[in-house]
Formats: sequence, structure tokens, C-alpha cells
Amino acid sequence: MKVTEPLHITEAMLAHSSIAEPAPGEPAIWTSGTAYRVGQRVTRAQTHRIYECVKDVQGRAAATPESAADLWKDMGPTARWNMFALDRNTPSTSSDPIHVRIKVLGRIDTVGLFGVRGRSVLIVMRDGAGAEVYRHETSMVRRISMRWSDYFFGGFDASQVESLLRFDLPPVPGATLEVTVSGGAGPYGLAALVIGKSYYIGAAQYNAQSDALNFSRMDRQADGTTILLPRRNVPRVDIRLVGPAELTPLIYALRPRLLGKVAIWSGLDDRKEHPYFEPVLSLGFARRWLIDLAYPRNILQNLEIEDF
Repeated sequence: MKVTEPLHITEAMLAHSSIAEPAPGEPAIWTSGTAYRVGQRVTRAQTHRIYECVKDVQGRAAATPESAADLWKDMGPTARWNMFALDRNTPSTSSDPIHVRIKVLGRIDTVGLFGVRGRSVLIVMRDGAGAEVYRHETSMVRRISMRWSDYFFGGFDASQVESLLRFDLPPVPGATLEVTVSGGAGPYGLAALVIGKSYYIGAAQYNAQSDALNFSRMDRQADGTTILLPRRNVPRVDIRLVGPAELTPLIYALRPRLLGKVAIWSGLDDRKEHPYFEPVLSLGFARRWLIDLAYPRNILQNLEIEDF
């Protein structure tokens, strides 16, 4: 199993994005000195976030939305920045193919894409001189055939593969990473684009469990009528690991850094062809990370990971 600690994407690192800011359907840029009414929304280019007016703002008020919490409510990042905001799960969407270019600070060896909407993904890395050092293109659709009759006579509908994980990026300092989501008629989407350095923390054992927390509820009225209020399911993974005792210092140092923080947890590394790959892949946080020191030559771990 590998865990990837995400590298925070800053404004200086995002060299290009095909998603406009504000994007179609997003509110206009906030203007100092303009009067705003309750319920109106604005975009702040400086913070790349959207704010909603909660109290009438007079034209003479010049305080920026991010500095006036009594007047404005932060509604989250713009469409351009949703894919980089790991504190929420709102995807970046676009009617056109999505293309981003990131200037990497330091070295990375991992890139992960989650919530992909598009038929193909292209990943290209260039060194500081602009020379291409890595290229990977993959189809994000899958047709499942269990028998030969399915292959020849089954339906031709393909299912969308939502996750892509690559651990083989060359750790070139000062590189530029380009990611393109395209193919098909659109719309296109990307819930999360994560880059960082991965760490091997042990081998996943049999009997891993993939669960889902259902937050839907039943609203029962006084007259006996029942209304289902659907909510999203949140995947959860329980997995047990074993590894050499020499991993203990690394794992002991990673645990306080990652507990309560969103990271990529991959039980089968990047073996996306394995049918268990997605059930034990999570962009989430560890609810519990037990280190068992019962054996002198091996370290055991119990991980409880909840998707974000």
C-alpha cells in the first residue's frame, strides 16, 4: 500500500487553466464601492472564491468580502480551483475539455485524478528546459465482459472510470505537469487533481473491507406519509497491512502529519487493472491508524479510511 501526501497548489504554481474565472454561470467579479443586496453573489479573483451577501452592502462600503464576514459568506472556490480544494468535494466542470498546467515546486513522483468525467486523460511532464520527460495517455471508459458471449454479443455501453493514479513520474526538480481531460461530447469534470510524493507503508492483507456510509434519512410525517431524503454515500475502507519493522520510523513520522488530513491511500498501488483497485483506493483521511508492534521483524497496521 502507498500513501501520497498532497502538495498544496498555489496561485503561483497554476500556470494555465482552460476553465475561465469566473466560469459561465458564476457571479461577476466583486467591485469596490458597488451596492449589493442580500443573496447576491460575487467572485473574488484575488482569492479565487465565491461569496454571498448576507447583509445589504452600501455603495460606499469598500471592505473586501474575505475581510467582512459579517457581510459576506464564503461559498467555496471557483470552478477553476475546485479540483485543487481538498477541503471539499465540489468538482470542477466545463463544457470544453479541461487542460491545466502546473509548475511543480520541488520534486513529485505521484499524480492522482478523482471524479473524472471524460473519455481520456493525458499526462505530460516537462523539465525546466521544456523537454518532455514523461507522457501517459489512458482511456477512462471500460467495457466489462465476463464470458465470450458477452464479448461478441453483449451490449457496447462502456462505464466511466473515475480514478487514475500514477506513481511513476520522474522526480525532476522544477518540472511542469500538464493534465488534459478530453474525449466524448462533454461535459467534462474533475473532482480532484492531486500531486505529491508517495510512501510505501506495507502490503495490504486479505480480508480488506469496503463499506459505504449512507447519510440518507426518512422523514416521517404525522399523517404517516414517509419521504426519502437522499444523500450521497461516503465510501469507507478497513484494511490491514504488514511490512518490515524497518518501516516503523517512517510510519510513525507520517501518522501525525496525515491524521485528519486528506491524502491518497492506495491499497493496490497503481494496479488499476485489478478488480479490487477502486474499492481499496481512497482520497480521504484516516479515522484510525493503529500500529501493532507485536512482532520483532514485522510491523502490523490497522487503517480505517473514510473518503472525503
